[in-house]
Amino acid sequence: MELTNFARVRLAQDFGSMFDNTRNKLNRDIPREARLVLCCAHVSLNADSMQYLRDLVAQDVDWSFVRIIAVRHKIAQLLYHNLDRLASAYPDCIPKDFMRGLKEYVDSCTAHNNQNMKELSDILKQFHASDIAVIPFKGVTFALRMHGSLNLRQCGDIDLLVKRKDFLRAKDILIRSGYDHTYFGHHEVATAQAQLTGKTNQSSPVDLHYGITPYCYPVMREAQGGSVLERKDWNRPVTNLTHWLFCLNCDPLWKRAESTKAGEMNVQHFSAEDELLVAIIQGIKDSWLNLKRVCDLDQIVRSKPNMNWGFIAGQMKDMRFRKKALLGFRLAHDLLETPFPVPVLNDIQSSRIVCVLALDIRHRIFSVSELQDRGFFRLWSHYLSMDSCSDRFRFLIYVYRTLWVTGKWRITLSNLLRFHRTVIVQQTNAALVSLQERRGSPQQSAHES
Repeated sequence: MELTNFARVRLAQDFGSMFDNTRNKLNRDIPREARLVLCCAHVSLNADSMQYLRDLVAQDVDWSFVRIIAVRHKIAQLLYHNLDRLASAYPDCIPKDFMRGLKEYVDSCTAHNNQNMKELSDILKQFHASDIAVIPFKGVTFALRMHGSLNLRQCGDIDLLVKRKDFLRAKDILIRSGYDHTYFGHHEVATAQAQLTGKTNQSSPVDLHYGITPYCYPVMREAQGGSVLERKDWNRPVTNLTHWLFCLNCDPLWKRAESTKAGEMNVQHFSAEDELLVAIIQGIKDSWLNLKRVCDLDQIVRSKPNMNWGFIAGQMKDMRFRKKALLGFRLAHDLLETPFPVPVLNDIQSSRIVCVLALDIRHRIFSVSELQDRGFFRLWSHYLSMDSCSDRFRFLIYVYRTLWVTGKWRITLSNLLRFHRTVIVQQTNAALVSLQERRGSPQQSAHES
């Protein structure tokens, strides 16, 4: 999706003032149904937000589109939670058929979460009995810590982080208890995890990690001869020729981990700062096209207002994903009014390419139909949001390898030309944003006068 038309018409409006009222910006170019979903994408709404929500539902709403957005982005539980509150005060404001159908879907999500919680408890007991340290993350533990309930966040599989020395033993325990491998050997080495399918059709898959970010592709190729888990030099945090180009060192996570009493066991969890870093990584993995990831950022910031933002900024810089993280922050601020500290808001505003990418993602998130070029979007958006020229050059090698079609040079050339054309358009839009700000936007001039 090229933004040439948006550059001419919308840039002054959308980027003229970082602190323009968020709802006014959303009203300009986001459908009413999307604004309704965004309003409900919080654990709790204040009186002003509830009134805004009531005003939205009083208008002509396409409720089928509301459901599509919420289900697609896995935030239906938050939507139902807040609409149910509104319907309790104003019984006839929302179609009953819509609420009944949404409740059925939400009930199935909650049942899945409860099943996950039961399975997770069983696994933790087995690991505890075998003296294996484990940190459950994402999923139901995130829902309980950040949302305060299993009813407010849709969860998928079960993610567990163990120490490298315990990985094979932990995997053996899961297999003996009925879980099956999804892939083996070199995949485990390259991705730093084992994926196991559930014991029954109702069971959830388990991702057993000894690292959060995957390792490099040369490692995957060299490991195809067999498992090399014991060779530490093949599992170093090197990130050559991979679309990640950053690696999270998990050893410090264990030192900063906290614990909570759950029954007779102490359950470990990440610190608030590390929880945010992991949430950023998950958002980058999805190219920030999943609104659920943006909501996770918002909820962490709201739940943990005393985070050490200096530490977080240092980690973003050291891991070289500062722009990618700022892109998530920009979306959270624009769409959900996330209360970031002023230094963070200034950092968000400082990157013109982040502004342009955020505008593109906003339109993609709320398109009527899911876009089919997600893979291509990931390539050029990852490239443009690299922090350094050296990382861009390395990523460009990955792009060429990805777009190369053996024996079909016309298709390969078309793919590469399309990639470079899109990059040039987006960089031009970023330059227009910078030029517009230098000249002074109409909004800024009116404000100053």
